[in-house]
Amino acid sequence: MAKIITLLTDFGVRDHYVAAMKGAILSGQPDATLVDISHKVEPQDVAGAAWLLEGCREEFPPGTVHLAVVDPGVGSERKAIALSAGGHYFVGPDNGIFTLVLENETDSTAREITESTIPRPQPSAVFHGRDIFAPAAAALAGGFDFEDIGPIVETPVRIAPPEAATGDGIVSGEVMHIDRFGNLITNIKPGQLINAGIEPRAMTAEISGTRIEMFVDHYASAPQGEAVLLVGSRGFLEVACRDGNAAEVLGAARGERLVITRSRK
Repeated sequence: MAKIITLLTDFGVRDHYVAAMKGAILSGQPDATLVDISHKVEPQDVAGAAWLLEGCREEFPPGTVHLAVVDPGVGSERKAIALSAGGHYFVGPDNGIFTLVLENETDSTAREITESTIPRPQPSAVFHGRDIFAPAAAALAGGFDFEDIGPIVETPVRIAPPEAATGDGIVSGEVMHIDRFGNLITNIKPGQLINAGIEPRAMTAEISGTRIEMFVDHYASAPQGEAVLLVGSRGFLEVACRDGNAAEVLGAARGERLVITRSRK
Protein backbone atom coordinates (compact mmCIF):
# COMPACT_ATOMS: atom_id res chain seq x y z
CA MET A 1 0.00 0.00 0.00
CA ALA A 2 1.26 3.48 -0.88
CA LYS A 3 2.35 5.56 2.10
CA ILE A 4 0.29 8.69 1.51
CA ILE A 5 0.37 11.61 3.90
CA THR A 6 -1.69 14.74 3.24
CA LEU A 7 -0.76 18.08 4.75
CA LEU A 8 -3.04 20.92 5.78
CA THR A 9 -1.69 23.96 7.63
CA ASP A 10 -1.90 27.71 8.08
CA PHE A 11 1.87 28.02 7.60
CA GLY A 12 1.72 29.71 4.20
CA VAL A 13 4.46 29.17 1.61
CA ARG A 14 6.76 32.10 2.36
CA ASP A 15 8.60 30.59 5.31
CA HIS A 16 10.49 27.36 5.90
CA TYR A 17 7.85 25.77 8.15
CA VAL A 18 6.20 23.50 5.58
CA ALA A 19 9.55 22.29 4.27
CA ALA A 20 10.77 21.57 7.80
CA MET A 21 7.67 19.51 8.53
CA LYS A 22 8.03 17.60 5.26
CA GLY A 23 11.68 16.97 6.06
CA ALA A 24 10.73 15.49 9.42
CA ILE A 25 8.22 13.20 7.73
CA LEU A 26 10.68 12.04 5.06
CA SER A 27 13.35 11.39 7.67
CA GLY A 28 11.00 8.80 9.12
CA GLN A 29 9.47 7.58 5.85
CA PRO A 30 11.68 8.46 2.86
CA ASP A 31 9.33 6.75 0.40
CA ALA A 32 6.17 8.51 1.60
CA THR A 33 4.00 10.35 -0.92
CA LEU A 34 3.21 13.83 0.39
CA VAL A 35 0.09 15.58 -0.87
CA ASP A 36 -0.58 19.22 -0.01
CA ILE A 37 -4.23 20.00 0.68
CA SER A 38 -3.49 23.64 1.48
CA HIS A 39 -1.05 25.77 3.42
CA LYS A 40 -3.06 28.95 2.98
CA VAL A 41 -5.62 28.47 5.71
CA GLU A 42 -6.11 31.80 7.43
CA PRO A 43 -3.89 31.99 10.54
CA GLN A 44 -5.47 30.21 13.54
CA ASP A 45 -8.61 29.39 11.51
CA VAL A 46 -9.39 25.95 12.93
CA ALA A 47 -12.95 25.88 11.54
CA GLY A 48 -11.74 26.77 8.05
CA ALA A 49 -9.18 23.98 8.16
CA ALA A 50 -11.83 21.49 9.28
CA TRP A 51 -13.97 22.48 6.27
CA LEU A 52 -11.11 22.02 3.79
CA LEU A 53 -10.12 18.64 5.23
CA GLU A 54 -13.65 17.30 5.00
CA GLY A 55 -13.86 18.46 1.40
CA CYS A 56 -11.26 16.02 0.13
CA ARG A 57 -10.32 13.33 2.63
CA GLU A 58 -12.78 10.73 1.28
CA GLU A 59 -11.11 10.85 -2.14
CA PHE A 60 -7.92 9.31 -0.75
CA PRO A 61 -7.34 5.55 -0.50
CA PRO A 62 -7.66 3.59 2.75
CA GLY A 63 -4.70 3.94 5.05
CA THR A 64 -3.99 7.56 4.11
CA VAL A 65 -2.65 9.68 6.96
CA HIS A 66 -3.99 13.24 7.13
CA LEU A 67 -1.70 15.64 8.98
CA ALA A 68 -3.56 18.84 9.90
CA VAL A 69 -1.79 21.56 11.85
CA VAL A 70 -3.65 24.77 12.60
CA ASP A 71 -2.64 25.14 16.19
CA PRO A 72 -3.16 28.43 18.05
CA GLY A 73 -2.75 26.49 21.32
CA VAL A 74 0.68 25.05 20.52
CA GLY A 75 2.75 24.58 23.66
CA SER A 76 -0.30 24.73 25.95
CA GLU A 77 -2.13 21.92 27.73
CA ARG A 78 -4.10 20.96 24.60
CA LYS A 79 -3.49 17.33 23.60
CA ALA A 80 -1.71 16.04 20.54
CA ILE A 81 -3.89 13.32 19.05
CA ALA A 82 -4.15 10.70 16.36
CA LEU A 83 -7.57 9.65 15.11
CA SER A 84 -8.64 6.49 13.32
CA ALA A 85 -11.82 7.01 11.32
CA GLY A 86 -13.26 5.93 8.00
CA GLY A 87 -10.27 3.75 7.18
CA HIS A 88 -7.90 6.72 7.48
CA TYR A 89 -5.68 8.22 10.15
CA PHE A 90 -5.66 11.86 11.23
CA VAL A 91 -2.90 13.55 13.20
CA GLY A 92 -2.95 17.01 14.76
CA PRO A 93 -3.91 19.12 17.76
CA ASP A 94 -7.00 18.30 19.78
CA ASN A 95 -8.66 21.65 19.15
CA GLY A 96 -11.64 20.78 16.96
CA ILE A 97 -9.81 20.54 13.67
CA PHE A 98 -11.23 17.02 13.20
CA THR A 99 -14.80 18.01 14.12
CA LEU A 100 -16.33 17.25 10.72
CA VAL A 101 -14.56 13.89 10.52
CA LEU A 102 -16.01 12.98 13.91
CA GLU A 103 -19.45 14.25 12.87
CA ASN A 104 -19.52 12.19 9.68
CA GLU A 105 -17.80 8.97 10.82
CA THR A 106 -19.74 7.01 13.43
CA ASP A 107 -16.87 4.60 14.15
CA SER A 108 -13.79 6.50 15.27
CA THR A 109 -11.11 6.24 17.95
CA ALA A 110 -8.83 9.00 19.19
CA ARG A 111 -5.55 8.46 21.03
CA GLU A 112 -3.16 10.88 22.65
CA ILE A 113 0.26 10.93 21.02
CA THR A 114 2.92 10.03 23.55
CA GLU A 115 6.71 9.95 23.54
CA SER A 116 6.69 6.47 21.99
CA THR A 117 6.03 8.09 18.61
CA ILE A 118 8.22 11.16 19.04
CA PRO A 119 11.86 10.63 18.08
CA ARG A 120 13.07 14.07 19.25
CA PRO A 121 14.02 14.07 22.94
CA GLN A 122 13.22 17.76 23.38
CA PRO A 123 10.50 18.92 20.99
CA SER A 124 10.17 22.64 20.49
CA ALA A 125 7.34 24.20 22.49
CA VAL A 126 6.29 26.21 19.44
CA PHE A 127 6.71 23.81 16.50
CA HIS A 128 4.81 20.64 17.26
CA GLY A 129 4.05 20.26 13.56
CA ARG A 130 7.68 19.37 12.94
CA ASP A 131 8.60 17.73 16.23
CA ILE A 132 5.48 15.77 17.27
CA PHE A 133 2.84 15.56 14.53
CA ALA A 134 5.16 14.90 11.56
CA PRO A 135 6.99 11.98 13.24
CA ALA A 136 3.66 10.51 14.38
CA ALA A 137 2.23 10.76 10.86
CA ALA A 138 5.35 9.14 9.42
CA ALA A 139 5.13 6.32 11.95
CA LEU A 140 1.49 5.58 11.11
CA ALA A 141 2.21 5.67 7.38
CA GLY A 142 4.99 3.15 7.98
CA GLY A 143 2.71 0.68 9.74
CA PHE A 144 3.13 1.70 13.38
CA ASP A 145 0.35 0.09 15.42
CA PHE A 146 -2.31 2.73 16.10
CA GLU A 147 -3.05 1.19 19.49
CA ASP A 148 0.52 1.94 20.54
CA ILE A 149 0.21 5.65 19.81
CA GLY A 150 -1.03 6.32 23.33
CA PRO A 151 -4.07 6.22 25.62
CA ILE A 152 -7.59 6.64 24.28
CA VAL A 153 -9.04 10.15 24.29
CA GLU A 154 -12.68 9.62 25.17
CA THR A 155 -14.02 13.02 24.09
CA PRO A 156 -11.91 14.76 21.44
CA VAL A 157 -12.59 18.48 21.21
CA ARG A 158 -15.31 19.50 18.79
CA ILE A 159 -16.30 22.92 17.63
CA ALA A 160 -19.93 23.69 16.87
CA PRO A 161 -20.24 24.00 13.09
CA PRO A 162 -22.99 26.41 12.02
CA GLU A 163 -26.09 24.67 10.73
CA ALA A 164 -28.63 25.87 8.24
CA ALA A 165 -32.05 26.62 9.71
CA THR A 166 -35.19 25.39 7.92
CA GLY A 167 -38.73 26.66 8.32
CA ASP A 168 -41.92 26.79 6.28
CA GLY A 169 -40.93 28.42 3.04
CA ILE A 170 -37.56 29.64 4.30
CA VAL A 171 -34.01 28.33 4.69
CA SER A 172 -31.23 30.35 6.28
CA GLY A 173 -27.56 29.41 6.13
CA GLU A 174 -24.18 31.02 5.88
CA VAL A 175 -21.06 31.17 3.74
CA MET A 176 -18.61 28.55 4.97
CA HIS A 177 -15.85 29.04 2.43
CA ILE A 178 -14.84 31.33 -0.42
CA ASP A 179 -12.83 29.52 -3.06
CA ARG A 180 -10.16 30.93 -5.34
CA PHE A 181 -12.78 31.90 -7.92
CA GLY A 182 -14.80 33.91 -5.41
CA ASN A 183 -17.64 31.39 -5.22
CA LEU A 184 -19.52 31.64 -1.93
CA ILE A 185 -19.95 28.07 -0.68
CA THR A 186 -22.67 27.75 1.96
CA ASN A 187 -23.82 25.11 4.42
CA ILE A 188 -27.21 24.68 2.72
CA LYS A 189 -28.00 21.45 0.88
CA PRO A 190 -30.66 21.19 -1.85
CA GLY A 191 -32.71 18.73 0.22
CA GLN A 192 -33.25 21.44 2.82
CA LEU A 193 -35.03 23.56 0.23
CA ILE A 194 -37.36 20.68 -0.56
CA ASN A 195 -38.03 20.14 3.15
CA ALA A 196 -38.97 23.80 3.44
CA GLY A 197 -41.33 23.57 0.48
CA ILE A 198 -39.11 25.65 -1.78
CA GLU A 199 -38.76 24.80 -5.45
CA PRO A 200 -35.22 25.77 -6.54
CA ARG A 201 -36.53 27.17 -9.82
CA ALA A 202 -39.03 29.31 -7.94
CA MET A 203 -37.08 30.84 -5.10
CA THR A 204 -35.68 34.18 -4.00
CA ALA A 205 -32.33 34.41 -2.21
CA GLU A 206 -30.78 37.34 -0.43
CA ILE A 207 -27.17 37.79 0.58
CA SER A 208 -25.22 40.91 1.48
CA GLY A 209 -28.12 43.11 0.40
CA THR A 210 -28.40 41.49 -3.04
CA ARG A 211 -31.41 39.56 -4.31
CA ILE A 212 -30.81 36.47 -6.43
CA GLU A 213 -33.61 34.82 -8.38
CA MET A 214 -31.80 32.50 -10.75
CA PHE A 215 -30.87 28.87 -10.03
CA VAL A 216 -28.65 27.18 -12.64
CA ASP A 217 -27.18 23.74 -13.24
CA HIS A 218 -23.61 24.84 -13.91
CA TYR A 219 -21.50 27.98 -14.24
CA ALA A 220 -21.68 28.19 -18.04
CA SER A 221 -25.48 28.32 -17.99
CA ALA A 222 -25.47 31.59 -16.01
CA PRO A 223 -25.69 34.99 -17.72
CA GLN A 224 -22.31 36.65 -17.71
CA GLY A 225 -21.66 38.70 -14.57
CA GLU A 226 -24.98 37.85 -12.91
CA ALA A 227 -25.12 36.35 -9.42
CA VAL A 228 -26.77 32.92 -9.40
CA LEU A 229 -27.28 29.93 -7.13
CA LEU A 230 -26.16 26.41 -8.01
CA VAL A 231 -25.15 23.16 -6.35
CA GLY A 232 -21.38 22.95 -6.04
CA SER A 233 -19.08 19.94 -6.19
CA ARG A 234 -19.47 19.19 -2.46
CA GLY A 235 -23.25 19.11 -2.68
CA PHE A 236 -23.82 22.48 -1.01
CA LEU A 237 -25.47 25.54 -2.50
CA GLU A 238 -23.12 28.25 -3.62
CA VAL A 239 -23.42 31.74 -5.03
CA ALA A 240 -21.40 32.39 -8.16
CA CYS A 241 -20.92 35.01 -10.84
CA ARG A 242 -20.06 33.70 -14.27
CA ASP A 243 -16.66 35.03 -15.39
CA GLY A 244 -16.57 37.08 -12.21
CA ASN A 245 -15.86 36.94 -8.50
CA ALA A 246 -19.06 36.67 -6.46
CA ALA A 247 -17.33 37.63 -3.21
CA GLU A 248 -16.05 40.86 -4.73
CA VAL A 249 -19.17 41.66 -6.73
CA LEU A 250 -21.47 41.18 -3.72
CA GLY A 251 -19.04 42.41 -1.09
CA ALA A 252 -19.64 39.19 0.85
CA ALA A 253 -17.34 37.47 3.35
CA ARG A 254 -17.24 34.16 5.14
CA GLY A 255 -20.04 33.97 7.69
CA GLU A 256 -22.38 36.06 5.51
CA ARG A 257 -26.00 34.96 5.83
CA LEU A 258 -27.85 33.53 2.83
CA VAL A 259 -31.65 33.48 3.17
CA ILE A 260 -33.76 31.60 0.62
CA THR A 261 -37.53 31.92 0.48
CA ARG A 262 -40.33 30.78 -1.79
CA SER A 263 -40.81 33.08 -4.72
CA ARG A 264 -43.98 35.18 -4.59
CA LYS A 265 -44.28 35.25 -8.36
